[in-house]
Amino acid sequence: MRDGLSGEQSGAFAACALAATERAVPEIRAFAATVLAAWGADEDTSFAARTIVTELVGNAVRHSGSPHVELKLSRAADEVRIEVADAGAWRPGRDGGERLDGGERPDRPGVPGCPAVTADIAEEGRGLLLVHHFAARCGIIRSAVGTRAWAHLPPQPAIRLAADPGP
Repeated sequence: MRDGLSGEQSGAFAACALAATERAVPEIRAFAATVLAAWGADEDTSFAARTIVTELVGNAVRHSGSPHVELKLSRAADEVRIEVADAGAWRPGRDGGERLDGGERPDRPGVPGCPAVTADIAEEGRGLLLVHHFAARCGIIRSAVGTRAWAHLPPQPAIRLAADPGP
């Protein structure tokens, strides 16, 4: 384990936490890459997950004011869930609501997607566009105890559980 990085990994779940400094971004991204490799993720899945982790952890480090940031990765069948949590203070009005989940993806009508990314992110927030691009679904849940940002990667046959022989 890297200095200062606490983590756990078992089967279809992995988590790690680190002080919310700029150093956390590459450390947690490397942790995610190691986990995804152990799960047998293909390069496209790994790239998408590392990109999402980088954006969500970077946002938590830069904007939350939290002393720590935590990454949770889980998989079920052939889907990967990424969740980044912090204990930072939420500033009401920044995004217009406490809970931003779902919405419909314009490229997949009728399929739940990610919160709308609006024009007010012209100077900041472009990284969320990357999250929207790669995630099948994503959301942000803010509360008095912090923020949880999550994303689900679309199903990829290459990340099936090793015990699952597939069709």
